[in-house]
Amino acid sequence: MLKTEIGAKWREERVDTAQFYVDKSIDSLLADTETIYTEELESGDRQRAMKRLRVPPLGQVKPQEWTTFKVGLFFGAFIVLFIIVVLAGLWRRETISWNIFFRLYRGPFWIVLFVFFIAGNVSGWRRNGVNHVLIFELDPRSSLTDQHLFELAGLFGVLWCLSVLCFLYADILTVPPYVNPLMLIVIMIAFLFNPSRTFLHGARFWLLRVMGRMCIAPFAFVNFADFWIADQLNSLTRALADLHYLFCFYGTLNGNWYYQEENSKCLQELWWTRLLVLCLPAWFRLAQCLRRYKDSKEAFPHLANGLKYATSFGVVISSTLYGLYPNGYYYKEVDSSSSIRTLAGNLNKTALAQLINERIHSDQRSLSSIDEIEKLDNPFFISWLACLFISSLYAFIWDVKIDWGLFDSKTGENTLLREEIVYGSCWIYYAAIIQDFVIRFCWAISISLSEIDFVQKEVITTVFGTLEVFRRFVWNFFRLENEHLNNCGKFRAVRDISIVPLAISDQEEIIKMMDNDDFSVLGTTQQASAHLKLGGSADTAVVKAIAHLEDSPLTNAGYGSALNSAQRVECDASICRTIDYKFASVGALEGVQNPVAAAHRLLLHQEQELGTEKCTKFGIVPPRYFYRFHVLANIQVTFLDIKKNVCHCCIECQFRADFARPPVPRRYEVLYQL
Repeated sequence: MLKTEIGAKWREERVDTAQFYVDKSIDSLLADTETIYTEELESGDRQRAMKRLRVPPLGQVKPQEWTTFKVGLFFGAFIVLFIIVVLAGLWRRETISWNIFFRLYRGPFWIVLFVFFIAGNVSGWRRNGVNHVLIFELDPRSSLTDQHLFELAGLFGVLWCLSVLCFLYADILTVPPYVNPLMLIVIMIAFLFNPSRTFLHGARFWLLRVMGRMCIAPFAFVNFADFWIADQLNSLTRALADLHYLFCFYGTLNGNWYYQEENSKCLQELWWTRLLVLCLPAWFRLAQCLRRYKDSKEAFPHLANGLKYATSFGVVISSTLYGLYPNGYYYKEVDSSSSIRTLAGNLNKTALAQLINERIHSDQRSLSSIDEIEKLDNPFFISWLACLFISSLYAFIWDVKIDWGLFDSKTGENTLLREEIVYGSCWIYYAAIIQDFVIRFCWAISISLSEIDFVQKEVITTVFGTLEVFRRFVWNFFRLENEHLNNCGKFRAVRDISIVPLAISDQEEIIKMMDNDDFSVLGTTQQASAHLKLGGSADTAVVKAIAHLEDSPLTNAGYGSALNSAQRVECDASICRTIDYKFASVGALEGVQNPVAAAHRLLLHQEQELGTEKCTKFGIVPPRYFYRFHVLANIQVTFLDIKKNVCHCCIECQFRADFARPPVPRRYEVLYQL
């Protein structure tokens, strides 16, 4: 099968003669554009022209002075105002209905905190070379930087603090207190839906488009950004519940903006709308998983992932039923023909005791017997705990194993992690695993504190809701790292080579080299053209061109070949002459600066490979080899015994390999890989 030439002939007849392969008009247009821009707009300064034309590098930080000033101003003001808010809350705690206060202001606070954490995510991705711009399919020229997001978080943090202070001191300011939370929400919604091309218009409408596709799932194709936003929404479920309460609260305000007592309508009478709101985030992700299964026909991971979100429905439904009927069912047999069955949550205890005393004469029960009904006898409470445990355990395993790609069997030196990691120390990953487990199961602490009335319920919800936002912040780092390295979600057609970013000084040096004609593609073509004009052969011209790149500091990885993480040798160079289909390749070379030239010399003398018998597959070079210029020497180090004989025959240097193999299959292209 390997010796067949059918595929090669089909390629020669169909691909090599196709218009898209033969036509070089796009390359000519790009070259003409660069030339015109350089000559006409930049007065011949190629480096300046390419700086303007080129997409900004991911790792390059270009702080804007005005934006930096605003970030410092807003965060400085926010820190001071937040301290004042805490002190004012302690001072005026007797005059405020804290349950209403928490439900009105907690949601906006979580959104501000969430934006701040996203800014931290973007900063971390950029510094560690995780290409979030590519993964989210953003425009690299206009995508938001971490500075813009920090500025936005600081601005709305200041507005949140001012609104809270106006609420706390409404009697002094003679402003209706319940106007302030509503105005804060109106400002945030107006900012998001502002149609004018101001205030980060591109980013806002990108978010709205993604949220629109998320809402119509499963009727729209799912991109990475769509499911990622839906995942973020799953960590903001409590914020959605507070938003539901806010709309209900102002819908039943009855015109009294100065004083409101807590009523049960928004929490109990409209329990079914609250249940639907709480189920929405999980439904969005479940619908997206079903759509991805429809598109890919892969039951795993899509249906398995959908099952994870389906368990959230059980949590929400059982929690709602437990809230409606905290004392569960009370059942008592009277005789063989009748029974009493009442819902303790639907009747007050006095009426229930009276009913029991009237109907059960043989077995009198007092009111205290109703108080002794244990929660463990409540089926809603038991089902709630069971659903919480199953959902949390399922989600934790999925987080660590699937979303983060950890606990891989081929971990190398990164025990229990994966072969390649981006964020440096392994302890960062171990700490992330522990915090994810703890926060996933912190509901046990929350329920315990709520049942013993040790802390006010709304305070507990606020604390653990904030922890969930923090957990999502940590989750984002490792989820995008895994997508960047392994394309685990298969949202990209091809896998990108993951390279840890260079230092800014090194990156500027590389850009300078690329803009220099001596190191540009133009230099390689000039070398090849000059050789052809002197009557040289085509294959030698190719060698001259590639050797020109290999000699430059920009593309030269050092002497010899690189090793992958499994200590296997990479192939340095392979070359094929299509006139006679003679093929040669070299690998595991020491002391050879240009492996392409070595392969060409080998091609002239014999058709076999120079190197070890392990040079059979291409490996993957760990990105740490390319972290700094001064560590490129690591690539020069090889740990294999190279068996080769070098002799001088006339003028030409001939290489002979001890480990000769049968002739390799014919190749029809020049392949060069470090």
